[in-house]
Amino acid sequence: MKDRILIAGGGIGGLAAAIGLAQKGLKVLVLEKAAQLGEIGAGIQLGPNAFHAFDYLGVGETARNMAVYIDNLRLMDALSGDEITRIPLDDAFRSRMGNPYAVVHRGDLHGVFLKACQAHANVELRTSSGVAGYDQDANGVTAILADGNRVDGLALIGADGLWSNIRKQMLNDGAPRVSGHTTYRSVIPTEDMPEDLRWNAATLWAGPKCHIVHYPLQGWKTFNLVVTYHNDAPEPVAGKPVSHDEVRRGFEHVAPVAKQIIDKGTDWKSGCFATAIRC
Repeated sequence: MKDRILIAGGGIGGLAAAIGLAQKGLKVLVLEKAAQLGEIGAGIQLGPNAFHAFDYLGVGETARNMAVYIDNLRLMDALSGDEITRIPLDDAFRSRMGNPYAVVHRGDLHGVFLKACQAHANVELRTSSGVAGYDQDANGVTAILADGNRVDGLALIGADGLWSNIRKQMLNDGAPRVSGHTTYRSVIPTEDMPEDLRWNAATLWAGPKCHIVHYPLQGWKTFNLVVTYHNDAPEPVAGKPVSHDEVRRGFEHVAPVAKQIIDKGTDWKSGCFATAIRC
């Protein structure tokens, strides 16, 4: 079938590309290496521009219905514990920007696009189909799957993540460059978050060679914790379980009010989100 667009990767980016192309009347085949479509990670912040894009793709209303609408963006001093500044995200903000600022769970956002793709006749989703490389000529492109099978298409989009095989073959620009920072993620029940810090805000505590981010998720059932510090990380990682002691090591110098947030985290996983840089 040479009349379809192939997409390597069934994450948020791949599915968003799929529904956008499908709505333009193109047939799309999404090739995902995992046995089941899903999304790793926890929370994600969405500015008004993201919702503008969602509206264009026809999923804006669904995305808005599952988002948590925060009142402020807050910047805190991690050493003193004092607030530096805040940006209100009230009606005046929404009126000026044309859409809200909100936070969502990555899995929930992925689900919005997954359902849209599943409901569209022009989109086919295929799991256990990792793309190892491709061949192309004047007539189109052939995706070469990890199991040796070949899939023909009109074009191929690489949405296969940090270690993209498509990028590797196309650019061969080497491994991701490491910035020396590691990010650690945890999601905790709201009742475990210190009561005096249960702010309806996307909060960033900024300190020397470190920062802490937290905000509510999933209808205030949980809080997303994302902490980053410079530890001369030698290589990018994703989803690696780590000990609480490893996470806390980078924040011994911050104020107790900020440090207690980290102490509430459980099941920490390190990630490459702030570790590897692609230009």
